[in-house]
Amino acid sequence: MKQQRMQYIFFTAAILLGFIFFMQGCDPFVNDGITDQAEISTKGYFYITERASNSVIMLDYNMREIKRWPLNKINPDTSVQAITFDGRYLWLSFAGSVDKIMQVNAESDTLVVLRSHDAPPTRQGTVRGIAFDGQYLWALNSGSVTNVFAPALYKLDASTGAVLQTIALNTPEPRGLCYMDPKPDVYGRGAVKGIYYTDITRDKVYLYSLEKFQLDSAFSSPKPPMGVYNIYPTGISTDGKNFFLVNSSDAADHLYRLDYSGKELSRYDFNYQYPQSVIWTTYDVRDGGPPMIANISPAKGVKGTAFAVDISGSGFKPGITVDFGTNIKTDTVKYVNPNLLHLYITIDTAALAEMRTISATNPNGTKASFTNGFEVTAAPVEEFIYMGESNLSRIYKIRIKDSTVVQYWNTKSISAGSVQGVGFDGTSFWLSASGSDKSLYKLNLPDTDTNATASHSFRAPYWGSTTLRGICFNSGYLWQVVSEPTATYGKIYRIDPVSGSILDSINAPGNEPRGIVWANGKLYCNDTSLDSLYEYSITSQAWKSVCSTPIVTGGSKFSTGLTHDGANFWIATSSGSNDHLFKITASGQILNILDTRRAGAASDPGITGIIYVAR
Repeated sequence: MKQQRMQYIFFTAAILLGFIFFMQGCDPFVNDGITDQAEISTKGYFYITERASNSVIMLDYNMREIKRWPLNKINPDTSVQAITFDGRYLWLSFAGSVDKIMQVNAESDTLVVLRSHDAPPTRQGTVRGIAFDGQYLWALNSGSVTNVFAPALYKLDASTGAVLQTIALNTPEPRGLCYMDPKPDVYGRGAVKGIYYTDITRDKVYLYSLEKFQLDSAFSSPKPPMGVYNIYPTGISTDGKNFFLVNSSDAADHLYRLDYSGKELSRYDFNYQYPQSVIWTTYDVRDGGPPMIANISPAKGVKGTAFAVDISGSGFKPGITVDFGTNIKTDTVKYVNPNLLHLYITIDTAALAEMRTISATNPNGTKASFTNGFEVTAAPVEEFIYMGESNLSRIYKIRIKDSTVVQYWNTKSISAGSVQGVGFDGTSFWLSASGSDKSLYKLNLPDTDTNATASHSFRAPYWGSTTLRGICFNSGYLWQVVSEPTATYGKIYRIDPVSGSILDSINAPGNEPRGIVWANGKLYCNDTSLDSLYEYSITSQAWKSVCSTPIVTGGSKFSTGLTHDGANFWIATSSGSNDHLFKITASGQILNILDTRRAGAASDPGITGIIYVAR
């Protein structure tokens, strides 16, 4: 019996040891022959570009291929270079005949291009690496002998592709690129925050520090088992703690896991030909990434009322739920499309009068939050249109419910230029004055005085014979539109309201733009020569007509100011004695008309900019 028991114990132990060895042996990652180290402890996904098959390949954390997207329809040649992830979607860079950086949706079997930017600078050289730092897109160009420019790192506006900063690189053949936001260990050790890139000639990884704004060497690339002549680092990524480095040569195609100092922790041997770039993330891009809320309309409601609400954004899925917080009931949520939800909510009388953070959760658990996106009020607010009038240099406050001029302010004491645009940043009003001034002013509009004063001002962007026109605010930036009758197009500028610095610009729909406003996450502009309201598409970087300028019987079209009340547009028209403010739907249906002849000179008020404010 004793002998049988010992045999049983040894037999069981042998089975267990064999099972453990089998499980460890199946782990695809090795560390120079050691098979008991996993590549990564956090479950996530690797996405690599593979040039031989011209595809994007998705691998799980055990390095099993679970999805492959062919790139033939996006790019027929094999010039795919880099890949990164912006928290929602993948981005790819292409060289060759394409020379583009593209944001793509990977929910279906074929990648769908959402945005496409020319590779900097001006589609020359080769963008080998791209990275996203949470706000900006970074692109690494390895330079061009033909066009005679050296390698450089470019900081880009992810929405427009505009180059915001150029950093010269002093290494000859840069390749992979990633952004590292370190997650220190228990001892506080970790990598330096910044942009990391590889170089295939120097066999090193370099760092552009976002704290010191300087370039430096970070660590050497690992040596493959085949020797130093097979070091060829083409891609790099990170999980915030470790680096993942792609080595791609004919004899040594590997993925390394490195610690923050560059020490090799493990290695996986690729069975792909020409793996190029890599990005690691916890997101499954087949789900389209988490939802995002861009706008809520209306953005406020009174206690004890029930009404319809529209939420615009992206990444919405059928079955999505929306939460407005305590004592606000979401009665219905109708999924319209990935960018729009129709809701009906009830605000209880016990709800606190306050700003609310709204959350939306997709069925897969991904969630979006919109901080201070909705306000509960204790009593109905009054609605006003603040209107600029150029002939008398005034700003008028008009109560919408009865079209009464409640108050006006003279602007001659702060500006000799003509009143053109009126804006509101949520706290203060702003004035765009053209003429000899061509300046922007942050205003004080006192309740007990008719003279406006300015607390801040700076020169606005202009060129040639341009005229400053409408202004508006969005996401903390000031937007200014200028007209130029001798050019093909006017311009729209995004401006830092503190420094007055120009951050970006796009062409207006025509050469005589007037009003500008952001509504439901989109940019709109009207034009007097085109007599239409236009919407800007970030994807195509082009304008499309939404509806024509409204008109009264016997009047003529000459649209000037433009604003939005959270649900509908307001357009000012200025044509002598037929000056009016029109409230219209996005399709152009007229809902209300305010006669403005009582404001300013009766025969020709000279209506310019308008802004809707509820307070």
